[in-house]
Amino acid sequence: MLKNLCQLLLAFSFMAATGNGCAQPATSPLTVPGVQQLELAASGSGLAYRVFVGIPAKPAPESGYAVLYVMDGNAMFLTALEAVRAFERRPDVPKDLATVVVGIGYPEGTDIAVARTFDLTPAGGGNPRVRAPGGGADDFLRFISQDLAPAVDSLAKADPSRQGIFGHSFGGLFVL
Repeated sequence: MLKNLCQLLLAFSFMAATGNGCAQPATSPLTVPGVQQLELAASGSGLAYRVFVGIPAKPAPESGYAVLYVMDGNAMFLTALEAVRAFERRPDVPKDLATVVVGIGYPEGTDIAVARTFDLTPAGGGNPRVRAPGGGADDFLRFISQDLAPAVDSLAKADPSRQGIFGHSFGGLFVL
């Protein structure tokens, strides 16, 4: 028995060392049903954003879809999308409830910590603990309302009376 165990461990060690039997990295990007990715520039500031848009499989209600804008889209979009989709699958939720989830993030190569500090903080903060420049919240809100919301509406009819915004940490400060 000990001999068989040693042989098995030796075989696994060999497989791991040679790459045989180990998972190989994916050669294609992750795709999520109903999700589109856009690259948008703010018309006012010219800053670039990577936007993730999750459109429900359900048809839009007559008034349009509800929309949830999620700050820190690079990190929070998939979590928010699955939370909304799981909620809308519940049997006690109205069958016509359907929400577009929009994650606002940053393109590859962006220093996200610096970019989000600028975008999500109001002018005049001046907190010495915050090292990156801040004060871009007004421009970021303009981007959402003037550039992003029309882009989302062109992809999926949105109900202007049923829109929300979610953020955590600096994102929560921005939402407030």
